[in-house]
Amino acid sequence: MSTDTAAGSPTELTPLYRALQAVFGELDHAGVDDGPSVSSPAQNPRTSAVWDSWKSKVGAAGKLIEALRLHGEMNTQQLAIATGLHRTTIPKHIYTLNKAGLLNKNGGRFSLKSL
Repeated sequence: MSTDTAAGSPTELTPLYRALQAVFGELDHAGVDDGPSVSSPAQNPRTSAVWDSWKSKVGAAGKLIEALRLHGEMNTQQLAIATGLHRTTIPKHIYTLNKAGLLNKNGGRFSLKSL
């Protein structure tokens, strides 16, 4: 039984593997991360307090605030999945947040305005 694969044998891939290890090792030492990440809602206590206040004011629409803080820009289907709310109720909650001036709309996707 041969150990060759479509990409080549393990022996053929060793130089590439070692080169990639060196590149990623250099990136680690340079402090380069994996790219932008969604910030954790708990990172800024002041911002968290403001959003918590809004969540208490808008009732069930607060679930959308939490989902958008955690996941970033989302469409209505994604919001329904992330919040556990029925998809037919999402537009009502979007209206509530939009009326309060809390949402940005980009096509069919929504995000929270910066505080």
